[in-house]
Amino acid sequence: MSVITAEEIAENPGILSAYDLISRLRPNYLRGTAEITGSQSIQVRVDNGPQREVGDLRSIDVRQVQEIRYYTPQEANVRFGVDTNVPVVAITMKRLK
Repeated sequence: MSVITAEEIAENPGILSAYDLISRLRPNYLRGTAEITGSQSIQVRVDNGPQREVGDLRSIDVRQVQEIRYYTPQEANVRFGVDTNVPVVAITMKRLK
């Protein structure tokens, strides 16, 4: 598992979307396994919710993100209890105080 931390997010104030942040800091998160399996390249989950599309990352305001974790397919199977052949990008949003 690999993580983009709150500190890394804060160090990039000009980036507004989760997609742009990931593209800049960890572009390998977005590559997935499509070239191997021919299926969707990655799964996206926000606050452990249902699966979302990769394009949804463009609408997530990175200023509201606490951290972004990348799980390999094997790690995702353990973490989310689903049988998946693709990596998962899991976003944890900041909590209101």
